[in-house]
Amino acid sequence: GVFTYAIAASFLKVGLRKTTFYKITTILKDEPFDPPMQGDHTKRILSELRYLSEEWAIFRDISPAGSKEAIPFVLCGPKGVYTLTVAAGRPGKKNFADPAPMLNHLTKSLSKDLDAEITPLILFMGNPVNYDTKSKAQALNINRVYRWVKEQPEQLNPAALEQMESKLFTLINPQKKSAPFIS
Repeated sequence: GVFTYAIAASFLKVGLRKTTFYKITTILKDEPFDPPMQGDHTKRILSELRYLSEEWAIFRDISPAGSKEAIPFVLCGPKGVYTLTVAAGRPGKKNFADPAPMLNHLTKSLSKDLDAEITPLILFMGNPVNYDTKSKAQALNINRVYRWVKEQPEQLNPAALEQMESKLFTLINPQKKSAPFIS
């Protein structure tokens, strides 16, 4: 592995000093180099939800009307609308920043904007042991989010789903970053 890595780096005229395997693979695949940011779990969430049917849509950085913050992810499909954020760290630790209050507030605002029931989901990289949101937010391991969504009952017909998605498109705000309350 290391030998192949060194040969590929020298063949592509990329210095080995600050080169990562990620850089080499993006060059070989002719993809734009987009290094992952600290605390950004976008690829992980998308990889867990990749098996959802085409009826589902995932929106990034949704800003409810009048809000200064953005919801990191909104999942919209026939089984409902869900707001998602990732809570890095372990509940009960001194430096754990609980995302539930902010997510619940933003979900409530979005629910008013869409005139629909929305379920907030807090995703943990590990097991959400000893985590009590004291709210309606559901705590899940990030590996279980796909199965959990699939187990939910149907809530939206195709016409309502299309209407919901068109409303969500108007609320996308790439200028507002959702990172501040992702711990």
